Amino acid sequence: MKYDFAGRLYFGRIISNLTYDNDKINLLKSVFKTSQNESYYLMEMFTRVPKDFLTVNDYNHLLKVVSEPDNKNVWILDHMIRRMPEMDIEAAIEIPKVLGVIISKIGKVAYINLHCDFFKVIHENYSEIFADNLNILEKIYLYFDDQGRHFDYDLNVLKIILSYNANFITDLLKYSLDEKDYLSRRDFNDNDFKKLWDLDNNVLIFDNMINYLVNFKSVFVHGASEFSKAFRGNNHKEIEFLQNKIITTQDNKMIELIFNIVTTIYRDKMLDFLKIILEKGCDIELFKRLDFYTSAGVTMGSRLPNIQFELTQYEKVLKFLNDQKDIKYLEFIELLERNIMYAKMSIERERKEEFVSEWD
Repeated sequence: MKYDFAGRLYFGRIISNLTYDNDKINLLKSVFKTSQNESYYLMEMFTRVPKDFLTVNDYNHLLKVVSEPDNKNVWILDHMIRRMPEMDIEAAIEIPKVLGVIISKIGKVAYINLHCDFFKVIHENYSEIFADNLNILEKIYLYFDDQGRHFDYDLNVLKIILSYNANFITDLLKYSLDEKDYLSRRDFNDNDFKKLWDLDNNVLIFDNMINYLVNFKSVFVHGASEFSKAFRGNNHKEIEFLQNKIITTQDNKMIELIFNIVTTIYRDKMLDFLKIILEKGCDIELFKRLDFYTSAGVTMGSRLPNIQFELTQYEKVLKFLNDQKDIKYLEFIELLERNIMYAKMSIERERKEEFVSEWD
């Protein structure tokens, strides 16, 4: 390993194609341990050498090398856990040590990389150890999720953790959003939270989510809440969750958020939810803040379709209130009639502006 060309050799391929025997393996080990790239060579050997040629001493030495303060190669750790049974290593003792190695590097060593398989290997093979070390695994997940947006792209690891602890979703949201006043599209585009509805404890998870997210401000007036992206639509569980939440809450902000989600994802249920709000007791200030229509926030091309949709929604709500034949809704009806008038004026103005622009 003292020659310059050694650094350009594909040792993984060489090791994979060797005819193994103890003398040859022992010679390789001794050579690797004295080389400048000891960590790299030992990791290649550990992942490729048949189990008959690996020993507990090999495992212990590699763990010691990876534990060195400047070593970034934590990616090897899931391979080491996979091979523990082959060396009769006591996983209940060693896995906490492995977790400790990762924790010792978080925030101190830049650009460390850990694969999602690390969590999966522990969960699939040592579920009790996973549960016993859940707090540490959660800390590790938070760090790597923050470091790489595609770390847990399919959310399979998050789903595993949440199956043990539904409250972890709040920790995850706080870790990335606590310094913000507004939610951005990226915050929810990077995490397909719709997948969390597949979990058995989905109600607890989404209750935690909505309780945390309710205090974020909306970027656009009548803009669709970013949280609405966590709802799939056409799903009875989601509707039932939103209904139960709006019935039990006394928080007007929560009512506004739920109604926004409904008018964005479940438009055909809007009047059903409005009826619940009215029955709970709704004053004019809350009624003014209800989003009877939502939009993406940025309009490309003609504004007419959006304004016409706004008008349609107002007219739908007005008809609903008139059908109630209840004097207590008079103030709401008057507000809607004004909004309808303004929407019609906006449509006329927009038509004129578009007509004029065609001749410019």
